Amino acid sequence: MILRKSLTYCFSNTLEPEEENFNHVHLIKIKIISTICSVLIFWYHYATNNCEINFDSKEQTVVGYFLDKLGLLSEINKRAFNLSLILYAEHDFNASTFASRICASMKSDFYSCVVSAIATLKGCLHGEANEQAIHLIDSIDAIENVSSIITKMLDAKKIIMGFGHRIYGKKGDPRTLLLKL
Repeated sequence: MILRKSLTYCFSNTLEPEEENFNHVHLIKIKIISTICSVLIFWYHYATNNCEINFDSKEQTVVGYFLDKLGLLSEINKRAFNLSLILYAEHDFNASTFASRICASMKSDFYSCVVSAIATLKGCLHGEANEQAIHLIDSIDAIENVSSIITKMLDAKKIIMGFGHRIYGKKGDPRTLLLKL
């Protein structure tokens, strides 16, 4: 028991010691948000182009910085990405939120709660759903074939990614209306 507590403290509190009363979590949130974009952008450029990037940017927002470093900075992209992030944040009680809340309810440290949410997002039924929807769209060779392909998938009881959460039913995902604007 003592060894387990020591290891847990060592790994979860090495970089950011946490207080018992959780009054400091707003500072951790700011640190995570302010560094995650740089980490993701660095990884993307290194993994796709085998190059490092300059982290300097005149952009003052997370969205602006992210798009600037991807070479996609424009006012319309900033508006669309901001809206998308807000809609994801306000999105119903999804799997990653649930996982993070379970972790927090066990009084785990803040970083572990974030990691549990990210790990849940990695799953193909949650965070990868958008990518799977794009793969499906790319696999359809002609618009005339959409109906037959989807019908075959439904008949085979296959999961069709990208058509909203099951909880939305026939009315669809309400976020779609805003994202189409």
